[in-house]
Amino acid sequence: MRVVQWDETLSVGNAEIDKDHQALFELLDQLRTAVREGQTEKVRLGILSELVRRTQAHFALEESVMTRIAYAEAQAHRAEHGKLMAQVRELQDKVAQGDLSLSLSVFQFLYGWLARHIEVKDKPLGQASRKHFES
Repeated sequence: MRVVQWDETLSVGNAEIDKDHQALFELLDQLRTAVREGQTEKVRLGILSELVRRTQAHFALEESVMTRIAYAEAQAHRAEHGKLMAQVRELQDKVAQGDLSLSLSVFQFLYGWLARHIEVKDKPLGQASRKHFES
């Protein structure tokens, strides 16, 4: 059974951003499953690598939306993206070097960050985007 799921309560009101969020939650669910089922570190690292790749692409999408609408909070939002990517790359490096195992605590960190980021940062961006394109 899936535990990590995107639902309408996480919608930011921008179809492109919502679609990306759904894909990120799917990858988090795959990571959680791989950890719980004891799949190899190689499999888990592969999922994490895909999650990193998709997250980078998603952040680029959000940042292009911010530029298009001259979003007032763009600098702070971009800074948060940069901070997460640095944390995730550090995790990725530690796992690749054998210094850290991909565990449920890593999954919980990523899930918690994404859910909070959507609520605190992406929903206001979605609202600003809708206002910009409706006017």
